[in-house]
Amino acid sequence: MKTKTVYQIDDHNVYLGPVSLDESDISPLEPDVWLIPGGCVEVQPPSIPEGKRAIFNGEGWDLIDQPAPESEPEPKPEPELADMLPEDMRRYLTGVVQKHMDETAQQRNYDGILSLCTYATSTNAKFAAEGQAGVEWRDDVWTACYDLLDSVEVGSVVIPTAAELIDLLPPFSWPETPE
Repeated sequence: MKTKTVYQIDDHNVYLGPVSLDESDISPLEPDVWLIPGGCVEVQPPSIPEGKRAIFNGEGWDLIDQPAPESEPEPKPEPELADMLPEDMRRYLTGVVQKHMDETAQQRNYDGILSLCTYATSTNAKFAAEGQAGVEWRDDVWTACYDLLDSVEVGSVVIPTAAELIDLLPPFSWPETPE
């Protein structure tokens, strides 16, 4: 069986690795011609030393320094809620609650809380139980959230941080899986 190795590059001509071709990659019209996949070249790259990468220049390879890895972005600090207008504070905190509910639903591979709740009418017993639990929890969470935000706006409760708000919400418990 005939084989041929070609060398894959990315959109910036950076070497990615070898690609093995077989007889199915030979032109049916020209038996001595290999059909080279897009993004591949026939020129073998040199041995690449540690800290370098190979860039195809159209005829051969240039070895350049590997760029330093990008550092993790610094987490955004929580906004100063006390300095926000009431509607901005409410929008921010309801966004925190929505994200919390979506992340909870994603624990079981639902797209988010909305997706989870749509399963309340499922004909699959497991999905229906999880969906109904999601509907009940969502209602309890939003009731608690809006009651708390109303109390904040009238000044009877201190503005909670995002973490404090999540801790004040009803917890979610996944239902037992029906047999």
